[in-house]
Amino acid sequence: MAENKKIPIEQLKKYVKPVAAIVIMALAFEIFVFNFRSVQSLFYKETNVPVDGNKMTGMKYFGDGVFKLTQDDVVGITVLEDGQSQSELEYGTGQGIGAEGNVVSALYLSNLEEITGTGGVHSIKLNVETPNSIDLPFTESGVLYVKTHIKDTGNAFLETLDDHPILQNNESSKYIYMQPSGRVSDIVLEFSMSNGQILTIKSITINARRPFMFSFYRFLIMLFIGIAAYSLRPASLLWQLDTLAKASWKKYVVLGLCIVFVTPAWLLIRDNVYLTNFVEFNPYQDLAVALSEGHCYINEEPDPALVALSNPYDDTLRSAMGIETKWDYALYNGKYYVYFGIVPCLLFYLPFYALLGIKMPNSLPILGAAVLLLVGIYMLIKAMAAVYYQKLKYAAHLILTAVIYFGCQMPFFLNQPDGYAVPVTCAEAMLVWGLYFWISSLKAEGWKMYVRVALGSFIMALIAGTRPNMEIYALLSVPVFVWFVKANLKAEKKSNVMGFAVAFVLPFIPVAAGLMCYNAVRFESVFEFGNNYNLTVSDMSLNPFSLDKLFIGVYEYLLKLPDLTYKFPFLSIPGDGTQSNAFAHCFVHMEYIFAGLLPVNILLWIIPILFKRTSEKKDVTSVAEKGKELESLRYFGLTAVVLALFLVLFDSESAGIVYRYEADFSIALYIGASAALMILMSKTEKYGEEARKICEKLLVLLLIVALVWSLIFHLNFYFLTGLKYPLLWGNTDLYYRIFYAFNFL
Repeated sequence: MAENKKIPIEQLKKYVKPVAAIVIMALAFEIFVFNFRSVQSLFYKETNVPVDGNKMTGMKYFGDGVFKLTQDDVVGITVLEDGQSQSELEYGTGQGIGAEGNVVSALYLSNLEEITGTGGVHSIKLNVETPNSIDLPFTESGVLYVKTHIKDTGNAFLETLDDHPILQNNESSKYIYMQPSGRVSDIVLEFSMSNGQILTIKSITINARRPFMFSFYRFLIMLFIGIAAYSLRPASLLWQLDTLAKASWKKYVVLGLCIVFVTPAWLLIRDNVYLTNFVEFNPYQDLAVALSEGHCYINEEPDPALVALSNPYDDTLRSAMGIETKWDYALYNGKYYVYFGIVPCLLFYLPFYALLGIKMPNSLPILGAAVLLLVGIYMLIKAMAAVYYQKLKYAAHLILTAVIYFGCQMPFFLNQPDGYAVPVTCAEAMLVWGLYFWISSLKAEGWKMYVRVALGSFIMALIAGTRPNMEIYALLSVPVFVWFVKANLKAEKKSNVMGFAVAFVLPFIPVAAGLMCYNAVRFESVFEFGNNYNLTVSDMSLNPFSLDKLFIGVYEYLLKLPDLTYKFPFLSIPGDGTQSNAFAHCFVHMEYIFAGLLPVNILLWIIPILFKRTSEKKDVTSVAEKGKELESLRYFGLTAVVLALFLVLFDSESAGIVYRYEADFSIALYIGASAALMILMSKTEKYGEEARKICEKLLVLLLIVALVWSLIFHLNFYFLTGLKYPLLWGNTDLYYRIFYAFNFL
């Protein structure tokens, strides 16, 4: 292993030229690509069109560019002439009709051939203000949608372009670009604002010269992409350096990953007003208040009519009776309980409430879990390399960390930081840290080993009080420790085995005892976590077994293709997914699934490698024996995959189809994929030099493609518009600044 020393100044000098080239590249992209329209408009002939004196419909003009939208004054519907394939927006005395037959408000720009001369029309700049727009939930504040209709040489009737959002404080949004068929004679600007609103059009410019607009954040993104591409190229230091080689600068790499991946999410959460003001579902805070008062039930009393129902868990009965309930709370013996695991409440909400007397927003535990998950994945991969495959390259280590972090749906949870996301994100972080301490204990000696085993067991035990179904991953202890136990029994070191058994089992006991007491206090049963008493879409105690659910679950969770688009954001929501229940034999609770895990997580495709033995010998007795590390790694990865597939089926049957449930098994599938990757890398060492180099390049390409595709897919979650708390609603101005930074054409 290399010594722990800093990179000398001489070595740093060789990076000056590449860094300078990356900066120049980022500047070139910002100037000539992202500001392409600015360069293009330099060759336009700019023409100002008078705001007043134009014909209009559904609008009244008061002078000085001030218009009032008065659709109520529009009378009648224009009758289409025979053979007319597209309706006209008729102006005159207040008659206007869109292509769909709807009355509209529109402004007409006519005789443009005379105004623009031979230059043609390539763009319009609308300098507008919407003075009476206000901030409201579920409303895009201050956004004016403009639908442009053009009549040109190739179109006798109006050709319609898509809606274009304009914000008065966003200069980029005011330019509407078009590619007409020949000379443009007429343009109709249709406005989407509500009836009675005021619109001020300060100026209308044909072929306006767009000023150069430098985006510092976009420039930083290009710098990051350039640095990442240079750092991860096959010839870079990161591909030459083993992940176990000591270097003082590695800690700064981990810190950099946290800053790059988590800080932007925190900024978007902080600036999303909707999250701050309108998130009401906070079961952990209700539980913290209850526990501080010495009881487990929450203070809100159920409606007596609900308690009196013959089956209060029947959602159809509750709806028919018009009874309000605490959705996704457990009802038992006339009291509401929180059926979510208690551990996140004890770790975050209760101390925060008890010490400060204020309520903790759900975003804080989720941000904390995101940091712990990212660092935990990094440490887990390092521990796996130390025990099973010491030749793992540091670049592969970093790529695995990023791909697993994004593949565990963390961007989705950071975009939707509510009470539902808390237990899943916390359980993911607990799983990677529990496994890290278990696996790293195999390289520790003496009491340090037992401490690591105990820490791993304690953290794994906490999963039962966080996300109980994920406690099944405690079975990963079998492939981790079976070789250690066999080796010590063979060497007749029974004291080591006894010490290990105590360190492994003991931490589970107080956690299990505490959870059982908690369950008994709430539901008079040590094994009842509250799922059967949950007030949700159906009676969970009568949930039938169905093959339909299994088929649907496998397709939705693993195989479903994403609904991609070519315009930012590049992912769209495919609806609530209810139509996917094509069998129609039973009720299946379904929410939108953006994509199955396999199409958007390329690294998972190598999992089948685990089903082939790495060694011909069947007598595997010790991790320390030469050549047996990879076989034990295979069993570890294979067990993780089997347990993950079990949870796919279990969640499909017991809970339904919900995107956040993918996190229950995606983390384990990625652990299996990481094991498969290490096995593949080890196999290349047996080939000749030429074949080995080819295989290594293919594996590098696989990792880079997996990283790029994962980033492209998962980063869209921060900007989707159809989720519960979209940035579009919580900070419309910020959303459109990002929107136009990407939609620069």
